[in-house]
Amino acid sequence: MEDFSNYYDNYVKTNTRPLEKIYYADSIEHNANVLKVEKLMTSDPEAIILDAGCGIGNFVIPFAKKCKFVYGVDTSPLSIEICKERLKNENIKNFHVEVGHITSLPLPDKSVDKISCFSVLQYLDVEETKVLIKEFKRVLKSNGIIVLGFLNGDSPHGKTTKILRFFRQLIKGKKKYPSTNISFKLLKKIISGDAGTIELHHSAYFYPVLFPKRIIGWISKRFYFEKYLPKPLLNYGKSLLITIKFE
Repeated sequence: MEDFSNYYDNYVKTNTRPLEKIYYADSIEHNANVLKVEKLMTSDPEAIILDAGCGIGNFVIPFAKKCKFVYGVDTSPLSIEICKERLKNENIKNFHVEVGHITSLPLPDKSVDKISCFSVLQYLDVEETKVLIKEFKRVLKSNGIIVLGFLNGDSPHGKTTKILRFFRQLIKGKKKYPSTNISFKLLKKIISGDAGTIELHHSAYFYPVLFPKRIIGWISKRFYFEKYLPKPLLNYGKSLLITIKFE
């Protein structure tokens, strides 16, 4: 797995938004997604939770307030430092967060009831994703769940991004991009190979790449397309939220 610690240290350092808004999209669809995540993760007050790729703690904080204990792992030292400070300021003590790679978790087998992981898969290649799923399965207790949010390579945004990058590389030469945007179809195949099952909970943003951001912003604050789309089309949203269970 490539080390993105410097990338995210710089991202947090140079971002001028309030901490709670750094990874936040101001839209109806995003708000609905956050509510679904918190409901799935905090339904059991006795749950022990892992937030894999916890960043500055935007999910760790609400999880810790409603559950027994929360672990957090992130590759960015600055993010972990900020996360600890925010938890301290909230007088939250039922947590342990540390710097590490989520493909090699510092936890024993079958030690957590639930795992959350958001905006991480797009930085992994296929082989790393396979390792990640196996590692999640290792630390997850029987009947536990994984709540996974990721950018979908099968979406109009993912497909057009791939095409755009192809032509950019033809013109400017090879360039390594930090994001890969795994195909949902491929991810389902990887998970089923580890005896896992998937349920889709949220699908949002059906715009191609380079679609005007101002128009997206205007629409996303007023409309919630997921409510009206036929179920088969929900596999093609840019942002997906799924739960994973293992047999």
